[in-house]
Amino acid sequence: MFLMKLRTLITINVFWLIGIVYTNYFFLQPETVDGDCNPPRVELFKDFFTQYEAVKAVNIPPEYFYAKKINVFNPYFPPVAMLYRPFTIFPYKTAAFIFFLINISAYLYTVEILRRNFLKDNIILYSAALLFPPALNTIFIGNNNIIILLALTLLCFNKKNSRMLNAFLLTAAIIIKIYSFILLLYYLSKKKYKDFIYVLICITIFAAVSILVINPENYSIYFKQISPNYKNAWIVKNLGNHSFLSLSHKLFGNTIDETIPIVYYPGIIFPLTYLISFIFLASTFILTLKNNNNSDNLNLYIVTMLLTFGVTWNHTFALLIMPLIYCYYLLTNNSYSGRLKLLFYISFLLIALDFNKDNLKTGYQLLLTCPKLYGTIILYFIYARIFTLANKKNTI
Repeated sequence: MFLMKLRTLITINVFWLIGIVYTNYFFLQPETVDGDCNPPRVELFKDFFTQYEAVKAVNIPPEYFYAKKINVFNPYFPPVAMLYRPFTIFPYKTAAFIFFLINISAYLYTVEILRRNFLKDNIILYSAALLFPPALNTIFIGNNNIIILLALTLLCFNKKNSRMLNAFLLTAAIIIKIYSFILLLYYLSKKKYKDFIYVLICITIFAAVSILVINPENYSIYFKQISPNYKNAWIVKNLGNHSFLSLSHKLFGNTIDETIPIVYYPGIIFPLTYLISFIFLASTFILTLKNNNNSDNLNLYIVTMLLTFGVTWNHTFALLIMPLIYCYYLLTNNSYSGRLKLLFYISFLLIALDFNKDNLKTGYQLLLTCPKLYGTIILYFIYARIFTLANKKNTI
């Protein structure tokens, strides 16, 4: 009873703390007019602002969806406009506040699902999950990662195992962030071909319906201009990006932050990145072949998704809170070595924490700009070790 009351108190305090910060730093800032991104208010909720302004004119002209008029690169798959379109019936501040409430409610619900299934009365880890910096960062900038996180969490705990519901949840994740399509490999590795087809059908239906709302030319712009240039966009060549692709640009090429690489050899950037991504994807595919636990497999694929995508900002790692909590659950409920548990805590800290990288611009210093990448790699190898040991037990 005491732990329940303490947990409730922590949740309420966190909620109000975020609310107070949000109110002071968002609503007390000056107004924004005509899509101007310069006022400091936008820095707090800039991702929602970009989508809100772009989607208001998603039909006329099509290129406006990609935010050219507000000078922000927008790499989103066009159907995501359907998510933001309903918000445009409200004034910006009202719409932003509604989206904020949806985000924080979705995150609190996600953490509660994880607590019920994996944490029980572990107040320390429960508090760490509530205050997980990448998740809070996602909420503060108005990104949609929390919605994807909730969809994947519900997918993991769909006890009725409804194909249609699973397909809808994964389709939602793919439509919002197209790199989620990597999770389709999960169905292929387990030979769940019907589930795979259901997802493809849902995506097709969603795309067809979206044409009623979105000018079809947006798809042409996305596949001909946005997608091909994505790997060389400024969001890749940025110190704040923790991906393998970004690290390769830092070590062997150029960035927008005028860094000095260890060796200037840009020709190796993409072959190296593709090779590393292939190794992780192939390894995950093989590891999950003999594992019949859906939660195990899905969480490993989520970790792999973060390792193989080319743009992983601080807020992107909010998606790892479920794999982290689930990994902790596996380690504490099985007789694994203390070294794996130590590696887990190191992984958690590297993924959770962030720091200013403005002074890390030369040579080997650039290796320090991707702590979240290293934390994710450690988490991946913990999962790989767990899978390997489990597969050995099953073959004995």
